[in-house]
Amino acid sequence: MALENWALPQLKEILPLADDELKQIISYTSNLRELEATLHLQELLGDSPQSMKFITAFIEFWKDQQALLKEHSDPKPSTPPSVRKGLKENTYRGHPHVNDVIRASERRATHEQDMQQQLQVLQYQYGIYNSEVEPEHDIEGYCSCPIHQYQQRKRNRLGVQEMWCKAVMYPGQQLESVVHDTWINSVLGEKFYSDVGPMIGSILFNVNPYLNLVTPYGSQLARWRPTRPIPAFHAQWIRRTIALNNQLNHDAQVKVDALEPKHNIWESDALSNPATDLQTKDKSTSKFSRFKTAIGVKSAAEKSAAQANDLREAILAEEGGRWPDDEWRSIVASYQEKVGMTRKIAELRARYPIQYLHLLRAGYFEPIPVAWADKASNPLKFSVEAAGGWRGITPTWRGYEDLAEERLYWVLNHREGSVGTRMKPDFISEMNMAQERMARAIEPPPLYFSPDDTCQKQFASAGYSKQVMPAPFQPFDRPEVPSDDTMILLDVSGSMDFDPTRPIYDQYLVTGFAESTQPKNRDVAKAIVKRFTDAMVNHDHRNAGYDLVSFSSSAKHIGKISHRNFNKTWNKVHFGGGTRVMTGWQKVKELHFEKHSESAIHHPIYGWQAGPETPMLRLLLLLDGEATDMDEFELDLLGLSWAHVTIFLVGVDGCPHHHRHANELQRISDVNHHVSFVDAQGNCPERFVTHELLKRHLGYDISMQEFEQMEQLPQYSEQASASLEKEIRRITFDVNELIRVACAALGTDTCLSVHKIGEAQFCAVGAFNKIFRLRFSDSRSLIARLPSSRLFGNGVSWAIASEVATMHLVRECDLKTPRIFSWGKDFENPVGSPYILMEDVDGVSLSGEWLQPEMRGDPVVSLLLNTINSMVRMTSFSFPKLGSLYFRPDVHTLPQSDEKPSKLSDIFYVGPISDPLWWRNYHDEPHLDRGPWNTVEEYIKAAVRLERRAVERHRADPSSLRYTGSSIDDLSQIERLLDKVDALAPQVQAIIERASPFPQRFMQNCLIHPDISSSNIMVPKLTADNSVARMEKPIFIDWQATSVLPFALQWYLPPLVEYQPRLLKYDGEPVLNVNVHGTQEIPWPDYFEELSSEEQEIVRAEHRLATRNIRWNECITSRPEYLFLMDFRMRLYFRMTIECVLRACADGPHALETSLMFIKD
Repeated sequence: MALENWALPQLKEILPLADDELKQIISYTSNLRELEATLHLQELLGDSPQSMKFITAFIEFWKDQQALLKEHSDPKPSTPPSVRKGLKENTYRGHPHVNDVIRASERRATHEQDMQQQLQVLQYQYGIYNSEVEPEHDIEGYCSCPIHQYQQRKRNRLGVQEMWCKAVMYPGQQLESVVHDTWINSVLGEKFYSDVGPMIGSILFNVNPYLNLVTPYGSQLARWRPTRPIPAFHAQWIRRTIALNNQLNHDAQVKVDALEPKHNIWESDALSNPATDLQTKDKSTSKFSRFKTAIGVKSAAEKSAAQANDLREAILAEEGGRWPDDEWRSIVASYQEKVGMTRKIAELRARYPIQYLHLLRAGYFEPIPVAWADKASNPLKFSVEAAGGWRGITPTWRGYEDLAEERLYWVLNHREGSVGTRMKPDFISEMNMAQERMARAIEPPPLYFSPDDTCQKQFASAGYSKQVMPAPFQPFDRPEVPSDDTMILLDVSGSMDFDPTRPIYDQYLVTGFAESTQPKNRDVAKAIVKRFTDAMVNHDHRNAGYDLVSFSSSAKHIGKISHRNFNKTWNKVHFGGGTRVMTGWQKVKELHFEKHSESAIHHPIYGWQAGPETPMLRLLLLLDGEATDMDEFELDLLGLSWAHVTIFLVGVDGCPHHHRHANELQRISDVNHHVSFVDAQGNCPERFVTHELLKRHLGYDISMQEFEQMEQLPQYSEQASASLEKEIRRITFDVNELIRVACAALGTDTCLSVHKIGEAQFCAVGAFNKIFRLRFSDSRSLIARLPSSRLFGNGVSWAIASEVATMHLVRECDLKTPRIFSWGKDFENPVGSPYILMEDVDGVSLSGEWLQPEMRGDPVVSLLLNTINSMVRMTSFSFPKLGSLYFRPDVHTLPQSDEKPSKLSDIFYVGPISDPLWWRNYHDEPHLDRGPWNTVEEYIKAAVRLERRAVERHRADPSSLRYTGSSIDDLSQIERLLDKVDALAPQVQAIIERASPFPQRFMQNCLIHPDISSSNIMVPKLTADNSVARMEKPIFIDWQATSVLPFALQWYLPPLVEYQPRLLKYDGEPVLNVNVHGTQEIPWPDYFEELSSEEQEIVRAEHRLATRNIRWNECITSRPEYLFLMDFRMRLYFRMTIECVLRACADGPHALETSLMFIKD
């Protein structure tokens, strides 16, 4: 960490890359030996004075760090599990396998992504919008401009390039010169090079034929500034490059085919010894032939037999190394069969063994390793650059963008059922086909018009854009069945949030962009997801919703989304970053197989493999352009029979890029019937799009009448939810009796007013209570709080009694909390409802001030210190059981405990837990076990039994699931998860005790305020001289649901100081670099001064919130047991698991499944 903090800002001055990429470089280099690290940095940075200064300083700093680590390290350090996992992805059960391609791939992957990103940065910097065109700056000699720095980095990789090319070349092929003309120009001089450079190149090097082509820049000269591509020369360069690619590919394939053995190397006759055969031939063999045999000179037949034997042994060794056991071979065979290549691979092995071995070494015949999905660079992402000398795998590799595209088209051309050669269209053909597709756009059907469409709301006068009508629906996969698993994968890359623009072309060169009057892609995606989920809920009645996963540079599981929680869930979606669909696809597969792991197997290299009983995954994928790893995604889908993917491609009106990608998706869907797609451009008719998506997603032709029925607002929407919740929270009581009881409690005669309290005053109208302020004639006032019995169920009396007793104990501890004047715990009282009458504290809620700019410095530190001290005092009392606290008379029917007599035990007693989770709907039967308990095991198992009973009741009445997040199919999964929690329960206490140097303290039963947030803290009103003093005695209100549990399960980071990043950069990373568990000062963004005043104030607010989290960490570090507890992250998962158990039916099984997965990991 120290090396990274030191090196990052200095390296950033030399390499204009993102921080994450620079950190990867630093991390990788720090794990090399000294000499390797030096050479690596020189290769990466060049030999400029600034680079050499940095390299020298880096090595010295690194050596100091190594010495320090050696001094303090364990003499026999163990390898952390996270490191052990990543040692060798091609190592299986102690069976390492490497070959030249694997070694070259590992070497090439080191800087591949860096180089690609640096090129993109350069192209953007110099206004070049065609990815195939590299910036140029032709001058005599070398300058330090970004273009020449990039070219120097390319030359520094010539050793890596040579290693890669040798690994992937076929026998008899030679390395071509990759020396760029600008290099020869800088050495020989421009005039000399233009006259005789090509001739010298042909003499000194194996000529790279691409160096003789005209460049996109023509012959223009610009010595002092970079040149710009010229449309006419660019078009000419593309045409000649295409022609040269085709010619070289044809010639290469012919030459490689000619090298193949003329006989089958697997037949014994072909491997017979030609020397033996000579003995049976005519004795008149020439003396010269016999002489050559005698001195050991092999004949052509002998050489052929030896080569065949060597080739066969190499193939067998490679197959044995790659697929070491029956399980491995079974997975590979299954993959080949599903992709449709079994016969072709067998034919290659028999008739074309050289090409078979070559493709075998590159992994063409097996599934894609699962670890590649999350890597920034893997062999499928390697670029193919014919002019630059970076080769592909097959003989006809020229013309592809990367190895994934090359492998994809090789599979498409060689799988069973392929008719003719399915060539990748060249650039000109792609553009022409895109123009042809655009010309087919027509007005959408008028019956789909909707005033609720996003474009109608944002651009009412624009109307709909013309759309390319999808082909009539034809079912290929079986229609959807109830066991199928629907998920949504959403592109959240930065382009989804861009203002829509279309490229301006001059021939084939993009010269600029023009704005398009249409909604942002993110707005269209939101509308489509809303319509899709509404329709799906009406179709399959899964009120719990559908898993939503987002992806950009990384993936995130947002949660289940449905009509019930759409806006709340969508607000968790953040846009920014690149477009790597494989990260999202990997997350989707993990979620799917977590649900259905019983019917599948997991391979350490190839990941999950579906079994015959594994339900089908039906995925809706929404994206706005071609992902950088789209070919890899399409390649992976070819080998899967358990997934159906429906793609929605949204794009800019009249954009050739959109239609190029649409044509590519059409080609894929034509050959892979598990993939279908619908696209829309510009101002799109969302109902039409949704209808077409549903047809393909569900696998049958949905009539217009059925679609209109599916469109109806689901019975339980967010609007209906609000009405239902309002009814649930309704409380019936006698206001006059409440006033009478209040007057008697204060000893006064007259109540002047009763007001319901608003959110900006004493307390918000809580989720579980109604709050009133009663004012009296003697200027005094009281707060009345009445709980909603429908939310508490049969536990309302326990909740009132426990809160009153807890507040009484807290006041005994010298903590500030309102005094209780009167209370009633049941309905058999004059008020007609349980109630608490408490002191109206003279102060203000901290929630009104906590986020204000003035709240900083000493007042904040004082409040944090006093809050920590208060929490420590809360946990100072020890109790013999787990549950909630009561006055002894309120639990007199319970058996007496064996606790020692004390002042505390004379007054208080631990009884049933009062947390509303234990008393809510379907937990409300009074005879169920709610404590008190003697052990953590009893506590956890009681929660499991409670939820099992809820499952039984829901299964008996499936209609009760209507207002839950579960479906009838989820109940079996919930039961399986509860079994796992039941098995975990006996181990929890031992795990906690082993994790701490303070086991007794960690297992001490204590209580603590359940929600220390700004809304539950009151402080005196601010005056001119009490800004710090008023923070010394914070007043804690709302002790409802306080429980007595082990200290390890009680202590938590209060919401008062919890920090969650709210401001995100374009790439999806937080604006502030904050370690929420650390104490380091938080640096301001480098570009802070460039922001507007409004933006700076937003960043300052974020900085204040983050700093409070750091200050809290500083305060807690002085208390060892609390510091250890904060580091013991398992406690969070135990707490979360108990809550998820009690909410499994209400929210669905996913949260419980996730918490158990965290514990398992």
